[in-house]
Amino acid sequence: MFTDEDKEDSYNTAMREQLKRSALDRLDPHFQQTDLVIAANRADLHTYLPDDLLVKVDGATMAHGLEARSPLLDHVMVEWAAGISPRVRMAHGVTKALFKSAMAPYLPAELLHRPKMGFSCPVDQ
Repeated sequence: MFTDEDKEDSYNTAMREQLKRSALDRLDPHFQQTDLVIAANRADLHTYLPDDLLVKVDGATMAHGLEARSPLLDHVMVEWAAGISPRVRMAHGVTKALFKSAMAPYLPAELLHRPKMGFSCPVDQ
């Protein structure tokens, strides 16, 4: 963690201009929607995926001469999914409700309904 003074001392003029705004300001355009589910999905699709998750996967796979594909990010699939009603996406308050329902015949229930685990990349290594 860097203090504000550390940042001020080490950043150039262009970067100091960025310090005047909150990083959360980048999310504002995506939350112009009235529906929170659609807004959150748009924000993730335009910020978290390309600026964080996909960068980590790309770096980790390239380091080992691998090429990763994210089949659920195929543009046709994403465009189709974006048109699904938020009520269907979050049926009964369950995230990924439609996906879980579609995968139920193929995956064990304990896998589909377990708590989110996340995945940390060893970026320090």
